[in-house]
Amino acid sequence: FFYTSKQFKTAVDIALNEFVECVSGYLLQWLPARKYVEKAISNRSSVHESMRIIQLERFVPWQSHLFELEETLLNDQQEKLAYVLYQRDSGDWSVQCVPEELGSFTSRVPLPSPYRGLRDEELSKAWGIENCIFVHANGFIGGNKTLDGVLQMAEKSLEAGP
Repeated sequence: FFYTSKQFKTAVDIALNEFVECVSGYLLQWLPARKYVEKAISNRSSVHESMRIIQLERFVPWQSHLFELEETLLNDQQEKLAYVLYQRDSGDWSVQCVPEELGSFTSRVPLPSPYRGLRDEELSKAWGIENCIFVHANGFIGGNKTLDGVLQMAEKSLEAGP
């Protein structure tokens, strides 16, 4: 009986820890992220004239908030958002494509195929943008050492189209 009770207590402790971590994540990360995404959407005209590129003040879990806020903040005449820019902990910047729908691996406007899988100087030369770091092989995310660099990556991708 003691052995079973000890195992049960261990199982309860594991489940409790998982529950607390999950709730903490929602309270400390996911819920506060909404205000950052909402502010970025509201300020999108200051990022790019297309108003399809947003810049987060810092990286936050943005996807679910973006889709919900698009429904409430953007009207039917406005084009949907295409790119999210944010600074990584390393100090470099990322341009991440907005997926077609929440949970999708297909981007609304992916980064152009000629640059996918390229890195560093090879990518910078091919694209004509300084300080490039990478474009993922699937074209859903890219990196640059500067904010101006990721903004140029997003601009040129918008020009190239889906």
